[in-house]
Amino acid sequence: IGALLLAAIVGNLFNHFYKNHKNNGVYIFVGALVVLVGALIGLVEALIGFVGSLIDLAGTFVGFAGILMDLVGALLDLAGTLVDLVGVLSVTRLEPYILKKNVVICFLTFSLEKQKKKL
Repeated sequence: IGALLLAAIVGNLFNHFYKNHKNNGVYIFVGALVVLVGALIGLVEALIGFVGSLIDLAGTFVGFAGILMDLVGALLDLAGTLVDLVGVLSVTRLEPYILKKNVVICFLTFSLEKQKKKL
């Protein structure tokens, strides 16, 4: 349909310029045809630029989403580090008590086994 429409436009231009401008009609027609082709090329360029802009916009949103995901990941890493820190502090705080209890339990067990052997 587009090709037929373009052929009709070109044919009408040729008839108009050939009938109305007999001496310079062909030159004017060729000039008008060049201008028409240039306009079509400009239209295609504009459409390509528009599509490119849409792709850039989508890429910007994807990049923004990626930055947000990186930020969330960094916050989760920070939370994990804080949990690890709390765990390390709690172990270092409780370890002496746990160690003392284990030593006492081991000593009592050893003593009971010693007593059993004596009996």
